[in-house]
Amino acid sequence: MMNMNKTIVLTFGIIFIFFGQIQAQEFDSLQGPSYANISSLTSLGNSLYWVSYDSSQIYLHEVRNDSVIKIDSVNYNLYDRKGIQKNRLSRFISNSQKLYIVFRFDIFEWDGSFQRLDTNKLKLKLFSNSSGYDRNQIWDAEIVDDTLVTMTNRNYYDFGTMSTNVNIYTLDKLVADSMVSIELPKSLDTNNIWPFFSVLNDTIVVGLDTGGLVTQDSIFLIHNGSIVSEFKQDNNTSPSVNLPRAFENKLFFVQRDSFTGNRHIHTWNKNQITKSFRLPANDWNTIGSPMLFRSSYWFLLNDNEKITLYFQEGSELFQYNNDDLRGALVFGNELYVISKQPSEYANSYVSKLKSDLSLIKGSVAYDLNLNCKLDSFDQILSTIISINKDGAINSNLNGNYAFWGQKDSSYKLKVVPNDVTKGPLCGTGSFTVAITKVDSVYQNDFYLEIDSLKSDVSVTISSSVPVRGFNQDGNITITNNNLHEYDSIEVQIHFPVGLSSFNSDSSFINMGTHYSTKLYNYQAFEELNIPFALKVDTSYFNVNDTICLIGKIIVSDSIIINNQDTACQLVVASYDPNKKTSFPSGAITQSIDKIDYTIQFQNLGNYKATTVRVVDTLDTQLPVEYIRIKGTSHPESYSLEVRNNVLIWTFSGINLPDSASDPEGSRGYVSYEAKVQSAFLRQGDQIDNKAEIYFDYEIPVVTNYASVYLSDETSPIFGSYKQIENQIMAYPNPFGSHITIKNNGKNIEQLTLYDFCGKIILIGEVRAQGEYSFDTYGLATGLYFIRSSGGHTIKIVKN
Repeated sequence: MMNMNKTIVLTFGIIFIFFGQIQAQEFDSLQGPSYANISSLTSLGNSLYWVSYDSSQIYLHEVRNDSVIKIDSVNYNLYDRKGIQKNRLSRFISNSQKLYIVFRFDIFEWDGSFQRLDTNKLKLKLFSNSSGYDRNQIWDAEIVDDTLVTMTNRNYYDFGTMSTNVNIYTLDKLVADSMVSIELPKSLDTNNIWPFFSVLNDTIVVGLDTGGLVTQDSIFLIHNGSIVSEFKQDNNTSPSVNLPRAFENKLFFVQRDSFTGNRHIHTWNKNQITKSFRLPANDWNTIGSPMLFRSSYWFLLNDNEKITLYFQEGSELFQYNNDDLRGALVFGNELYVISKQPSEYANSYVSKLKSDLSLIKGSVAYDLNLNCKLDSFDQILSTIISINKDGAINSNLNGNYAFWGQKDSSYKLKVVPNDVTKGPLCGTGSFTVAITKVDSVYQNDFYLEIDSLKSDVSVTISSSVPVRGFNQDGNITITNNNLHEYDSIEVQIHFPVGLSSFNSDSSFINMGTHYSTKLYNYQAFEELNIPFALKVDTSYFNVNDTICLIGKIIVSDSIIINNQDTACQLVVASYDPNKKTSFPSGAITQSIDKIDYTIQFQNLGNYKATTVRVVDTLDTQLPVEYIRIKGTSHPESYSLEVRNNVLIWTFSGINLPDSASDPEGSRGYVSYEAKVQSAFLRQGDQIDNKAEIYFDYEIPVVTNYASVYLSDETSPIFGSYKQIENQIMAYPNPFGSHITIKNNGKNIEQLTLYDFCGKIILIGEVRAQGEYSFDTYGLATGLYFIRSSGGHTIKIVKN
């Protein structure tokens, strides 16, 4: 059964999202080397150290006068005979005399030179099993009473035989070349526990996070070698706990509410939560060590896609910038970070936060009682604030925004209006903030007036990709964008012949040409999401036929342009369920002003997915003015975050079933409309978009590219265009400096490479089941075609 979800909307009816980056919020790179693997920072005495490693060596550097200088190294092989990395850095810490570099299976200490500790002598017995999965490894390490203490997993889960063994975790204290162990509870029989610990005053605090699979997450208190209590709350229900870290006599940890999916960073002491910071999205899983800098707490937050820096303002957290980081540490009066270059396998290097910054913050609201201040009568707004010409930030669900500006710089802030906004109040239409001081706060609140003479109700409709013989799931959303209330609103869904078995939890009536229902007593700022489903009849629709759904509302309001919406999709057959599609798709003969995108996902695993995250990177060549969210399969459980040209949908607590147990329920989608401006100017201009889909903690599923390109269909190249990717494949596509052509067929293929105008660039041959690779340095960016001797053509794109 589908649930109809009602909420009070806190955003403008159409979501406008501008792209760009606030240039002030950057880091200053230090002079020095960079490395590809995980690295970390720590301090010893009056010195700051950075450790990193490659496949054969560990490198130790000291940060001196804004330079990074290598001071030592030691040989160390992290890879097995097959070239697979078997070891990772767990912790880089120090006591009063030594540095400790703690890996999963080895420990090094450094007090002027490297020494590798004999873990067999220490009775740790660390090793990897034959099937390639780690077991008996060090998960975390701390310094307790100036002594190294590690947390070790004493057992394993055998992925090869799929047998579950009890995980036994111990705290091992390094004392006189031996380890003194404290064994944690054996009742935790799950294979997916991630253990971390910290030290709060004289008490060791252990957090066991089960990764969301079971509700056994706990905080254990250990004093004088014995477990003294287990922290629980909410009627003795264990919290979902991740990565506890002690700082300034407080314990910081991430907790997830098992009902709402919301995550908070809690501070805790004496068995009580003392303060909470709501995380800006529900997908953040772990925090790095808390830092106190510029009178605020700072955190590194990890969402399984990247690690970014956040700062605390009041009881909320705000993102500093979008850089992908690997570590952070406050040393002296500076905040140092390990930055990562912007590519998947790029190196990391040491940077530091700019020092000449001040905070710019404020709130956005409809000032309903017109008194030029925020009070209980007003309607807070989660919307977009443009910054200068190419930047933007979101005000959050509490209507607040915050970012750091640089001294001697100016920032023009402006709220994006909508059709029912009469205008700003009290001179708050826009602000130009000139930063003249360092470590100051510039408060700028936006108070908007609603045009009470205008009434506006809008409708959007969206759907999943229609698959022959299966249900096409859809969602229609009705939003009241003003203070007006309505006795009734008629909602209509129109669809073509060939779609049947209409189903919805709402009471729709079949009117012959469409289905209709009425909404009664519709309140100010109310939003309603109505899911529905239709079956795609195989006798009516063939592959690549177009199905258009139309959503209408019959209502008396001032703005009628948004009283109807259309969602069109191309029909598919047996297909990859995790896919991105566009409408229009493929070749177009004239320029267009918008593209509709749908990202389809399905849980193909063998267990439900607690959280699904869709990361959609928009084509950097596409100058998008704004996007309009059209709908999603699960409107009650998603949040949307914007990071420059990346859209991130997070479905927390979605509990998406696996496809074997519930084929229909295992599917979902998101849909949006992108405005296009001057993207298709000449033949061959093209927009390519793809997305990544994350199911809980699994590696992402990468979709296909959804491509739209301007073509002259009278060209002989286009006249014979026919995708044959199953027989002839080209990868990578889009390509850069080289491309490989693979022949999956049984015969030799003669291949000819053409540019968009039909000029022959290259002629070659590839044997049956063979490959042919060649350099493409000399090719200009754009659209190309490869024609086989069989008369078929595949399209490739050079970025």
